[in-house]
This record gives sequence, C-alpha cells and structure tokens, in this order.
Amino acid sequence: MTDLLVLDLVKKGIVTDQMVLNLGFDIENVIDTEKMKNFKGEVTFDHYGRAVTKGVNGSVNLPEYTSSTKTIMEYMLKLYDQIAERNLTVRRLNVVANHVISEKGAEELRKEADAYCQMDLFTDYDKAEKEKEARKEQRQREKICRRLSLR
Repeated sequence: MTDLLVLDLVKKGIVTDQMVLNLGFDIENVIDTEKMKNFKGEVTFDHYGRAVTKGVNGSVNLPEYTSSTKTIMEYMLKLYDQIAERNLTVRRLNVVANHVISEKGAEELRKEADAYCQMDLFTDYDKAEKEKEARKEQRQREKICRRLSLR
C-alpha cells in the first residue's frame, strides 16, 4: 500500500515529511487462546458487542520532504515493527501521508534552509557540501526513475 501511495505522490508532483500507519486487528485474535496468552494490549468491543483487540496507530517524521520510495518504505517498516503486535493477524491497514506540499515548495524550503547556517569549528563544511550534493543527485535519479515507471 505504501508503494502505491508513493506512486500517487509522484504522479501528482507532491512530497511529504510525515507518514501515519493505522492497524486494526482481526476478531479471530480474541477467539484464539494461543494468540491471547502473550497479548498485553487492550481488548474493546465493536459495534456488534463482540470483543476485539484494540487497533494501534503511529506516525513517523521523515528527515526531509520526499517522495522517495526507498526512504518512505524504510521508515514505514520501522514504524510497523514498533507498533504492530507480532502474534495478531491484521484485518485493516491504513497508510496516510501528512504535511504534503508541491515539489517546488519543497525546493524553496530547502533553498531557504541552506541560505542560513550556524557555523561552528567542529564541522567539515566541504564534506557536508559534498554529502548535500550527493543527496541532491540521488533525489534527481530517483525522481527520473519514478517518473519513468509511471509511463
């Protein structure tokens, strides 16, 4: 689901800096006593009056505005590992991109952030500049690949 969301971001020319994951668990989890032995979470009642395990959600902030599949998938997998209950089967999964802006708006924010920099004696600014250029080239390559995959 996340990769399809990222493709939609690319198609629309927008980027995000925050992702949200919502998980709803299956009613079969409450019935299966083996699964419930190690379960430490809450049990609630659905609108039919049946006992169900309470869903979980979480969000993750990305390091910068991006529509990179690699970056977003890496952070979403970490988030899933943090919030998901390994023993339970998932019934519902929602993926949301928050704080979306246009790619041009993100470029303007990057330029604005690069315009002002607090200098210190311990940073190798030549190395930082090379890393920034490498990230920019990587973003451009990923952008070209994603656009080609949409054709």
